[in-house]
Amino acid sequence: MFNLPDVTGYNVGVKTVEYGKFPVIPIDNKYPQIICVVNKIEHKVYILGYATVDMLNTYQDDKLILSYNLRARKTKTCFNRLDLLHSLHSLSDLEAYKQ
Repeated sequence: MFNLPDVTGYNVGVKTVEYGKFPVIPIDNKYPQIICVVNKIEHKVYILGYATVDMLNTYQDDKLILSYNLRARKTKTCFNRLDLLHSLHSLSDLEAYKQ
């Protein structure tokens, strides 16, 4: 099964992307996503925040997908507004998405 929420007990997914790249997301999102960046040099993962369904479905740019083959499938895009993410300090910040 693909395209299902990742956070147990919550209708929320997690997208992790390498530093310097944009998160690849489905074109049609059904639940919010927590956005993380991995820095392989520092061996750290940073939780940037979360994007709502409306944000994910509004701020998209196919040109940011680095893989030609993935871009050609036209099922994925990139979320391009990391500056709009909501802060995430604990799971209580996601209470509205609890199942």
